[in-house]
Parts: sequence; structure tokens; C-alpha cells
Amino acid sequence: MAIDFPTGNETVLLVEDETIVRNFAVKALTQQGFNVYSAVDGADALKIAEGIDGDIHILVTDVVMPEMNGRTLAEKMLLLRPATKVIYASGYNEDSFIQEGVREDNIVFLQKPYTHQMLAQKVRDVLDNV
Repeated sequence: MAIDFPTGNETVLLVEDETIVRNFAVKALTQQGFNVYSAVDGADALKIAEGIDGDIHILVTDVVMPEMNGRTLAEKMLLLRPATKVIYASGYNEDSFIQEGVREDNIVFLQKPYTHQMLAQKVRDVLDNV
């Protein structure tokens, strides 16, 4: 039985400092039709965001990164683009990253490792519902 993967054409800014994970996620979302920009860290993401003319519909960011954590990045991103939705991804469980300042009721979390389908489904769900 074939698995139905969610699709879309929205713009995603993916921020992940681990190259293998970043490449996997970009490929997974691009194959589903999303327009994906990728960044290696928060500073890179903000620079990319400033150069994008259209909307950035969703930011998918790692929580724990060098220099700037995912929460700080999201706060800065939302100042630039208030309509952008955010998904936080982490290999740590949700309890572990409360220390990173990310635990609030409206936070969307994606546990790593994730599959192609899990990532696409979470992005589609957040775009449609949050």
C-alpha cells in the first residue's frame, strides 16, 4: 500500500546546523513541492530571509544551535515576518529543551529523528491549522 505524502507549494525556511539532516529535510520537502531555502544557523537564516521577496510561510528550525538558538531565531524572524509560522525540531525530548526557552502552549515541536513523511505532514498540518 502506497503512503500518501502531504504536498504544498509554500515557502519553507529550514534551519539546521547538521549537514546530513539539513540535506535530508530539504530533499524531503522539495520532493513534495515546497519551495525550500536552507540555512546553517540563525544568522544565515536571517540573512536569507532578508533577501526573499515573497512570503516565508513557515520556519522549521533546530532548537539547539551554536551562536543563536531556535527560539531567539524565531523571535527575530517574527519581527521581520510576523505571519511566518514556526516548527521547532530537536533530537532532545521536549522536556530537555525547556532550558532553551522554547516551552509554551503554542509551540509546535517535531522530534528528531523524523521521517520524510513526518516532516512533510507536520509542515502541512502547521500551514493548514496553526
